[in-house]
Amino acid sequence: MASTGEWCGTSVQDRAAKLDDDGAGQVVDGKTIPSPALAELYQEAKDLQLYGISLPTKHGGMGVPASLHMVVLGQLSRACVASSTQLAFFTSIGEMIHRFCDEETADRLVPKIVSGELSGSMCLTEPGCGSDLGLIRTTAAPQADGSYQINGSKIFITNGGGGIHFTLARVNGAPEGLDGISMFLLEQDLGDGKNNFNVVKNEEKMGMHGSFTTEILYENSKAHIIGKEGEGFKMMLHLMNEARIAVGMQSLGVIEASIGYAVQYANERQQF
Repeated sequence: MASTGEWCGTSVQDRAAKLDDDGAGQVVDGKTIPSPALAELYQEAKDLQLYGISLPTKHGGMGVPASLHMVVLGQLSRACVASSTQLAFFTSIGEMIHRFCDEETADRLVPKIVSGELSGSMCLTEPGCGSDLGLIRTTAAPQADGSYQINGSKIFITNGGGGIHFTLARVNGAPEGLDGISMFLLEQDLGDGKNNFNVVKNEEKMGMHGSFTTEILYENSKAHIIGKEGEGFKMMLHLMNEARIAVGMQSLGVIEASIGYAVQYANERQQF
């Protein structure tokens, strides 16, 4: 933790203002392209082997307890919340793949996350469907080879250009409401030179400009179901419950930084 703390207190913190000014990057040909500042963050995290900190050793990770990963997120957040948000989607998506996908998929994808080649996102929110996930309209059509075709759009997706999506959709003919929601794994690059799904845009936000918040378009996108039909909402809660702890650590990091700035200002301020 000492090495990550030193890194966060120097390089990450020193780059925070530039990352906010320059932004996370651009959307080009349906993919997100990191800005130089974000690319620099990614490389430094790779050098420190942070992407696999709590992922299994058999996939190249360190296999440390998830609690230590949360401590690192707190350190990152004290220096730069946008940086902590972007980096969190490597380990969290890797953990979802390890937990819920078959062994072949985990063996193929998790090492790429550990090496920094891939990250991902959880794709829930749609136009007109935010807190009430039972209104999801993204569809999934079964195919003869066992895959599914996904059609629809998602909005406000953090790190939507990471390469991997866990997407909630409704299989054709499934009931309305939460019981009809299934979870699917999609990869943007299937090796055929085409995008399996497209990032449409990066949202302009009031703050945290160093983190991608994207709109996603699925058009006959190839996907594989995770678990069984109708189990999507319950599996999604696993990532969301972990994310709530992570957001709590982010909040703690911001509070610590705020107190630090306040104390420094109080000690320096000369008045009367």
